[in-house]
Amino acid sequence: MTRYKTQLEWMREELNDGSDMTELDIHDDPDIVRDGDPVRLVPSFSFDKFRSLVQYEIIVECWKHKESGRGKRRWMAEFTDKERATISRYYKIAYKWYLVDGPPKRVSMHMSTLQLLAKAVEFFASI
Repeated sequence: MTRYKTQLEWMREELNDGSDMTELDIHDDPDIVRDGDPVRLVPSFSFDKFRSLVQYEIIVECWKHKESGRGKRRWMAEFTDKERATISRYYKIAYKWYLVDGPPKRVSMHMSTLQLLAKAVEFFASI
């Protein structure tokens, strides 16, 4: 089984490889930051850097394979309900980027979400 990187390992790699991850956005969304909660920093990547980390096209192209047979069994076994919901939400965004509007210039998301999408890409590439 593949060992997935921790958030700290991802951040260290990104900050040490001379990438273009130069800005950190602080979101003051009430759902993200509440009174007493620590401030969450959300990395903002250029789209090219994001695409090098997450090949979202694989998710879009192979999405239907999770709906039956072996793909469905693995989908249910490898991801929790919450993870499946998050991946499904980002599938809609990836579909829009890939087939409708084209990619944005910058992408901001939590490192945990980036890791989950990378895990999903590996899953979809293997079914």
